[in-house]
Amino acid sequence: MSCAANASAFRFGSPDEAIAAALSLLSPVDIEPASLGEATGRFLAAPLVATRDSPACDVSAMDGFACRLADINESGAAAPLAGEARIGAPPGDLAPGTAVKIFTGSPVPRGADVVIKREDAIEETNRLRLRPDAKPLAGEYIRRKGENGRAGARILEAGAPLHAAAIAAAASIGLAELSVHRRVRVGVLVTGDELSSPLPRGEGPGAPAGRPASIEPYRLFDSNGPTLAAMFGPLPWIALHTPRRVRDEPDAIQSTLASALQQSDAVIATGGVSAGDYDFLPRVVGQLGGETIFYGLPVRPGKPVLVAACRGKPVFALPGNPLSVMVSARWLVAPCLAKLAGSIRPDGHRPFVTVKRPDARTLPLYWFRPVRLTGPGEAELTANVSSGDVVGPARSDGFILVPPGQMASGLSPFYAWSPT
Repeated sequence: MSCAANASAFRFGSPDEAIAAALSLLSPVDIEPASLGEATGRFLAAPLVATRDSPACDVSAMDGFACRLADINESGAAAPLAGEARIGAPPGDLAPGTAVKIFTGSPVPRGADVVIKREDAIEETNRLRLRPDAKPLAGEYIRRKGENGRAGARILEAGAPLHAAAIAAAASIGLAELSVHRRVRVGVLVTGDELSSPLPRGEGPGAPAGRPASIEPYRLFDSNGPTLAAMFGPLPWIALHTPRRVRDEPDAIQSTLASALQQSDAVIATGGVSAGDYDFLPRVVGQLGGETIFYGLPVRPGKPVLVAACRGKPVFALPGNPLSVMVSARWLVAPCLAKLAGSIRPDGHRPFVTVKRPDARTLPLYWFRPVRLTGPGEAELTANVSSGDVVGPARSDGFILVPPGQMASGLSPFYAWSPT
């Protein structure tokens, strides 16, 4: 994997431009062989090529009878039944003037040119007779050799996601393992002197036994670490390191970030990225040799987001407000990690939704607004007080992107909270 950067940062007019710039600097991580089970959910590192024709021989598409169409006369009588074509057995030859019982997936005997489905036939003692309304056609209900694909044909290109259908294709041509990109190692730093870990029940200042834990009102429980763990931890192409919480001290941030860079392919940091007296991340990234790709975007929430290349690896420094972290990680970080994981479509296919009963609010920025899905292609805005609000987004399914100066009406791109 590599992440290169230009010597100076660029300003971008839209989220899509920023993503495109970041993606252009990333290349996938290393390649490894993996069993089909281990490869599931990851990305191909080399094209999947058919090792034989599919199907490998002519097979029946129905339960019924294989025969020659010419052997069925106008009265619907056919030659005597001469055995059956079994699944997994050699096809054999069809004797002239005969028919054989056949099953879905059975190889079609050589010489047969039609399969009469069972519903169109009357099986008499050792003979086949068509029902009066049956009108069989030559070649009917026969799946021809190679009709799905010929040996040597590309089934999937490198970078394709290995979902259940892709795994089925690989298994069907006899592959036990695939060449895939290894999992992307992701480090997470959560900065902030005000943060506390959740406490066991009954602990904390003045907490009665058996009651949920509490902390001082001027402190916060860390939600950013669990948010990133919930978003990226379940993905089969990610190896997420346990989030590390760091105090707002430059030396502590620098040593923790340096360690995370050594152990990871990419690092996500939250908090300490704006212009306050205790926002040290931009300075620390520079001290570690990082080159800024961009710093600050015309978006809300998440405007002071920083993306840099540091020691050949991407660093994503996100504003610390919970909604800023949720949104920035989903629309920006997720596709960049997918590119590192080898995805041919790191941006994915964004669905569009129409917001019912939109309000008249606008912003001079690109606005990410939480919504709840209400039906196919439909959504409604959910209440959201600020970028520090975690209650409103919890009731949403994701968010939409609203361009500057526009209301949340018409079709809008939708981002589900969970990337795929």
